[in-house]
Order: sequence, then C-alpha cells, then structure tokens
Amino acid sequence: MALAMQRDRFKGKTALVTGAGSGLGRACALRLAAEGATVAVHYYLSETAAAQTLTLIREGGGNGLIIAADGRNRESVRSAVSAVGSQ
Repeated sequence: MALAMQRDRFKGKTALVTGAGSGLGRACALRLAAEGATVAVHYYLSETAAAQTLTLIREGGGNGLIIAADGRNRESVRSAVSAVGSQ
C-alpha cells in the first residue's frame, strides 16, 4: 500500500537521517525531502554515498546538508546534532 505524499508536510522542518548514504536511510531521506523537509544526511564511513544522496535530494527540488558523526561516540553525536540545530 502506497502512502499519499504531502509536498509541504515537513516544510520548515529539518530531519537528521542516520545512515542516509544508502538503503533504508537513503529512502527515508528522499521521502522526507520530497515532503518538504531539509534533510541532514548523516554518514560515518562513506562521504561519497552521503553526497550521492544529497545530489538526489537536490535533483528532486529538495534541500539538505551532509553531517559526519560516529554514532559510537557521544561527543561526535552531540556535535552533529548541534550542527543540524544551528541550520
């Protein structure tokens, strides 16, 4: 069953999507962007994959940024969330 898309549902909101470089994370990032969110594309290992996701977001008319963080490190996560919050 397909869910109806609402283009401006998340307009004015920023979503931080972990693991957004591929798979389910990428799919979530693209859907949130399609519904108007600015998407913070998180990665830990592959900046290239995160950049590809951001390119897809922008090609679809969305907006976003890339955030690097090691989810195993509390300070790294705090720094990433702080960076997203300042957008």
